Amino acid sequence: MTQLGDNFVDKIKEEVDIVELIGNYVQLKKTGINYVGLCPFHSEKTPSFTVSPTKKLYHCFGCGEGGDIIGFIMKQENLDFIEAIKFIADRYNINIDFKESNIDNSLKNRIFDINKLSSEYYHKNLFTNKTALEYLSKRKINSKIAKEFHIGFANDSWDGLVNFLKNHGIAEEDIVRAGLASRKKNGNGYVDRFRNRIIFPIYDIKSRVIGFGGRVLDDSLPKYLNSPDTLVFSKGNHLYGLNNYLKSSNQERIILVEGYMDVISLYRSGITCAVASLGTALTINQVKLLKQYSSNIYVCYDSDEAGQRATLKAIDILTRSGVEPKVIILPNGNDPDDFIKENGIEEFEKIIEKALSYIEFKVYLMERKYDITKESQKIDFLREMAKILSGIKSSVAREIYLQKYSDKYNVSKEAILAEMGINNKRELKLIKKLTENNKTSHPKAELEAISLILLDNEESRKLAERLEEEYFQDFYCRLCFSTIKNRIIEGKAISPQAILEDLIDYSEFRPQIENILFRELEYDLNNLNEFINDIIKNLELNIIINQRDNLISKIKGIENDVQYKEEVIKLTIEVAKLNKKIALINTSGEEVSWTKK
Repeated sequence: MTQLGDNFVDKIKEEVDIVELIGNYVQLKKTGINYVGLCPFHSEKTPSFTVSPTKKLYHCFGCGEGGDIIGFIMKQENLDFIEAIKFIADRYNINIDFKESNIDNSLKNRIFDINKLSSEYYHKNLFTNKTALEYLSKRKINSKIAKEFHIGFANDSWDGLVNFLKNHGIAEEDIVRAGLASRKKNGNGYVDRFRNRIIFPIYDIKSRVIGFGGRVLDDSLPKYLNSPDTLVFSKGNHLYGLNNYLKSSNQERIILVEGYMDVISLYRSGITCAVASLGTALTINQVKLLKQYSSNIYVCYDSDEAGQRATLKAIDILTRSGVEPKVIILPNGNDPDDFIKENGIEEFEKIIEKALSYIEFKVYLMERKYDITKESQKIDFLREMAKILSGIKSSVAREIYLQKYSDKYNVSKEAILAEMGINNKRELKLIKKLTENNKTSHPKAELEAISLILLDNEESRKLAERLEEEYFQDFYCRLCFSTIKNRIIEGKAISPQAILEDLIDYSEFRPQIENILFRELEYDLNNLNEFINDIIKNLELNIIINQRDNLISKIKGIENDVQYKEEVIKLTIEVAKLNKKIALINTSGEEVSWTKK
């Protein structure tokens, strides 16, 4: 087991120049205080990949990838967290206090060797077994695909693999530790775990064999049998096919399927982005693994009842982890493998394009339970649909779905909102406000204030303490500042990535939020106190200008109505006072205190 010394992550980040490290992979050009280049994680012609030496972070405005040096190396080199730390430490000769059990490490290496040798044994068996080859041929898996996935066959023998490994000097105890054999009930000798099964080697992201899955050739049970958990393998921590996905050039999306054959069938047809959850319900750790490589996740499980239940469970764990998946609907109880064999890859591509959002999928399943041509059942269905919509946190997304289903089922939005227990006027007012704010531009002072605060030093935190939400007129800037302020109060880090995680419920606004959090600071930091004073002055100026403009708009609305003559005079006087304040700030350069009325 690997353990890490205290503060090792901080030490790595502090000592390594992020520009120099990433510069080994990307040609960077200095722009202002940051560096830009072509993103290594997606194809682009115009540079959108930015590296910030002050924040020690990278971010791509094209594909959304971002993080620190450790995350960059994990993705670029296909390493896990510990391996990435070691990689960086070795490259920069940093003495990190790694404490590793030599016994565990030695056994891990032996298990990897045993798995590799066993995979070769199974693979060789496949091409000498006519029945196994005929089975694969019926599934349209030719020898080329079998070799690419290193598919094998476990003979119908009690101890074929055990004897093979023993002949190669492998101890019986290590064969058991690798999950490939178990002791006989009478305690006399060992038997193979896999017998008379097609064998699918399971690889980690470094393409090492970590375990196996076996499928019977007939209808006997269990249909599938996996390796047990070992020192190098745990079903809930890995995804079948992920190693092939990482080798492919198209990584724009990941399609989550149920089984080995689904992954292989899609791969055979040219879709290299499919992964499977190894015969187990999707786990939190598997979702974390998915999120490392893409946020564009499609779920394509079997379309029978069991597959639909599994899809709902997958949706639940994905959304709780901040992923909003789409769902591919297969007709007539098909699985992906069956559908492609019957209809071809072009038809499968068409149903990918028609994939439903996870909300649409839930409503789709709910509708199938009712005969909505009957009034009573339609009422029951709409009530259930309202429950689904009430779970949408985003007001904007909720409004879109309200409009969609109001039109589709010929029922008013007000009725659906009432069923959801939401006050209609309040909800629509909030949606309108969000939409209006979405059209505004970001005042420069607000942007500069947030960029400076995100430097996270003593002076920037003092600035954050002096400011309040009211200083930020722009909706997105206020949202970012409010989140930053809360994290400061709670004593938490205020990196852009941390802010994005806190704002996960505002995913529809992610591009605007990212533009704020990852923008360049344009001011010369040599005159920091002057810069801070300028920011505060301009923020106060924006507030007063906004107050004045609101009064002017109010005057225009009532100035031609005689009954509001006195009100117009009062408002005009207020406008004049605000104009004086604006002039004073612009000419004196002094800070003018602002208090809410």
